[in-house]
Amino acid sequence: MPLASLFCLVVAISDGDTLTARCGPPGAYQQVKVRIAAIDAPESRQAFGQKSRQHLAQLCFRQRATLQPVDEDSYGRMVAQVRCGGTDVATAQVRAGMAWVYTPYASHYPHLAPLQRSAQAQHAGLWSQKRPLAPWDYRHPAAPLTPSNARHERAHCEALPTLDCSPAQQSLASGLPPFGPIACLLYTSDAADDLLCV
Repeated sequence: MPLASLFCLVVAISDGDTLTARCGPPGAYQQVKVRIAAIDAPESRQAFGQKSRQHLAQLCFRQRATLQPVDEDSYGRMVAQVRCGGTDVATAQVRAGMAWVYTPYASHYPHLAPLQRSAQAQHAGLWSQKRPLAPWDYRHPAAPLTPSNARHERAHCEALPTLDCSPAQQSLASGLPPFGPIACLLYTSDAADDLLCV
């Protein structure tokens, strides 16, 4: 059963996917740190980190927000679907090229992947960079591909079933290294060669 929606006032913006809201009745306010569900925005020190934060501030700062809690993250933040002034914040951030779709939850938000592809095609926001670096790669630089993390990468890839790896596959076929937000890695094991989309 989904948790009840909270009606709040946004009082702070941490970055492009995290805000602080004041919720509850007057005199009994509670401040809640909220991670916006289904997106991952550039980190503050990363390219487009400040622009993403500013875009979220334009959408939500000092605005009434509706929070639909869906989870709690490992940092104790509420993960929620957020609407500010009637605008779905995850949709707005992805459409403007200010955040990536967070692939582990992408299947629960199928409308976001086409918006991300459209932002990429239009070179909107962070997609105007030659080689945008996903925030999860910024936080945790890639480890060499091994059989154990290859299974993780496959699961990560399968979260976006409509992923088109053909540009990266063409790069591999032509001998060029794949790059950009979508890359295909050739993993060779004793059993078989697998092409992983990440």
